[in-house]
Amino acid sequence: MKKFTAFTLSEILVTVGIIGVISALTIPNLVKNYQKEAMTVQLRKVVTEIESAIDMLITEEGKTSLASTSIAKDGGIDDFIKTHFKTIKTCSSNKTNECFANENYISINGNGNKSFKCSGNSYILANSASICANKVTEIPVNVVNTPIGGITLSESNKFKNVNGINIELFIDTNGNQAPNIGGRDMFHVYIQPDGRIYDEANSSDIICEHRPTGNVCLMPGSQTEIKADCSSQAFGTGCFAKIIASNWKMDY
Repeated sequence: MKKFTAFTLSEILVTVGIIGVISALTIPNLVKNYQKEAMTVQLRKVVTEIESAIDMLITEEGKTSLASTSIAKDGGIDDFIKTHFKTIKTCSSNKTNECFANENYISINGNGNKSFKCSGNSYILANSASICANKVTEIPVNVVNTPIGGITLSESNKFKNVNGINIELFIDTNGNQAPNIGGRDMFHVYIQPDGRIYDEANSSDIICEHRPTGNVCLMPGSQTEIKADCSSQAFGTGCFAKIIASNWKMDY
């Protein structure tokens, strides 16, 4: 007669308990990584769609640069969006919260907390993303007190003209839906004169200074320092560059 062996009830319970602990530790990270990947895919889709529309505008009008197209005229940005995108909703400047979040955007580290208002019309696109675009011809640049070779730079705020046309662009990849976090679904970028999307209006307009703690670069428009990470920015300023540098990965 064969003798059968089996696990005891206590052994099964211990095993189930271990599996439960492992699941509790790993599943939240898996879900978080999946969400970040999904948000990155959506961001790439929106950016690609915008850049393709700009290329199409330049081709349709037979121009050689963005600045020479109709987008540079008064009302040109709104005409461009209405013509080249399928929009679900248009929100005037006093109703931005109907296209973007009807609550404050927060930074990744929770320290930044700010409501968003578009200075012009904002739109919800057919891909569920919300965009706000404004033409800028000059940007404020903040110069801070910094000793360089015994010389202290005086603190001042000044404006510098940008080269060509630049369009300040805010993108919420899933509209007014959660999580409404800068660097996750909300991004602050610029469309440069070449039609490509970058973090800055003009790289030549960024002031970098040497400090005892290292080089510090100042971001045009926001008057805040570019940090090693973008976790403190409620609108995700500086996060897009990190995603591009990481080959379209949200690894921050």
